[in-house]
Amino acid sequence: MKAIGYQAIPKAIPVHRCDSQIVLLLAGMRGGKSSVFVPEAVNIFAQPETNIWVVGLDYQKTDRFIFGVGSDQKGVGTYVKEKMDWLIDPRKHIHRKDHILENKIGSVVKGKSVRYPDSFIAERVDALFLEDAASYPESFYNMFVRPRIVDSGGRIFINSVPPFKKNWITRLAKNADQKQVSFYHWGMADNPVNKKEEVDKLRRETPEYIALSVIDGLMPTEESSIFGNVRDNNTRRGGNLPYIAGHIYQGGVDIGKVYDRTWVVVSDLTDGTLAYADKFPPKLFKTELVENRILRGLEQYNFPNTFVDVTSLGEKYIDVVAKHPFLIPFQITNNPIRNGIIEELAVAFQRQYTIPAIHDMLIELDNLDIVLYGNYYKYVTLKNQHDDFIIAAGLSLRNWAQRIYGNQALRMPIEITGGLVEDEDAKMFKPDDRPLTEDRWNDNDYLL
Repeated sequence: MKAIGYQAIPKAIPVHRCDSQIVLLLAGMRGGKSSVFVPEAVNIFAQPETNIWVVGLDYQKTDRFIFGVGSDQKGVGTYVKEKMDWLIDPRKHIHRKDHILENKIGSVVKGKSVRYPDSFIAERVDALFLEDAASYPESFYNMFVRPRIVDSGGRIFINSVPPFKKNWITRLAKNADQKQVSFYHWGMADNPVNKKEEVDKLRRETPEYIALSVIDGLMPTEESSIFGNVRDNNTRRGGNLPYIAGHIYQGGVDIGKVYDRTWVVVSDLTDGTLAYADKFPPKLFKTELVENRILRGLEQYNFPNTFVDVTSLGEKYIDVVAKHPFLIPFQITNNPIRNGIIEELAVAFQRQYTIPAIHDMLIELDNLDIVLYGNYYKYVTLKNQHDDFIIAAGLSLRNWAQRIYGNQALRMPIEITGGLVEDEDAKMFKPDDRPLTEDRWNDNDYLL
């Protein structure tokens, strides 16, 4: 592979020496997974009359692998153009619209999207490359991928960030015998491109259950969960706590819509514990009643700065928030912001944040799941469950977990008496310290 200008990272050398029919590679994000498999595809493409499929959740993934993006992310076409131009047939070489790359010796690379299973027709395939496979539906591999090489004796190359929970990939890895199926894994730090200090910084900011996968490249364990073992490690006896002069408090409010409840949560940032929680009765939507109940709760803690989720609320509620300087409107306008709020709570539990052992709180924590979709992930509530307490608690802890860990870039809290720490523009609060899930990388990067 040196002939095409490819230099393998040390961890990838055993992968290139492997001749198993099925090769599974799980690695942390920016671990170089696709970069390892592209040269394997080039080698097969250089053989006469081979049929190669590149499978992804969408065609953007497959096109990156086939055609490459810029000089830093080489695809099959990039290597061919730079080092193997004798393979190029100008008359029928690149068909980007159809996601196809051909050469003059009859070989072809085709992009296939998981979203269109009907395109997985019964044809002979010599090699399949599965990009970010953890995001595929559970039965997809056995129904549409594995049968394609039964008659050809071809090979399957699977790469992904490890899934957050056990699925078909973890079962395949468990059954790997390094003969028929070979399994390899490594972490983000094993790719020399990633600087150690940046990896360490990301680890400090990342909940453990996510770090296990996206940083260390490890599969989930039975103990893996979003918030950890809260029942045993993060609960305390009793209910709401009295106000302590000199302590720093911060509130969070998630106002209920049609089928869920309003939650008000106040956290004691000095002791790292939930000081107050109030779950409103069902169908309590009258603005005046909601306002009065919120104020009665916050009054007990000297009206601390309180973030209020005003996403999709009507004008009456917006006006209520605007009336009180200690109520800070907060908009959760997209998935990355929502993920960040949930991760505030998850990281806080890692830092020994405690809550009272109240059934309704623990039920919400137990019934939040995480789903990987290619290069992003999303937290989802299980059937008939809600996330109102989780959002309110996360808002009440905004920036706390990172702050106590010594992140000096974050503003330290001050004790207030019904005042407001205003943002510079004195406008609606919009977060600028984006969470891990925010796409801060170039869209053309192999994010996972």
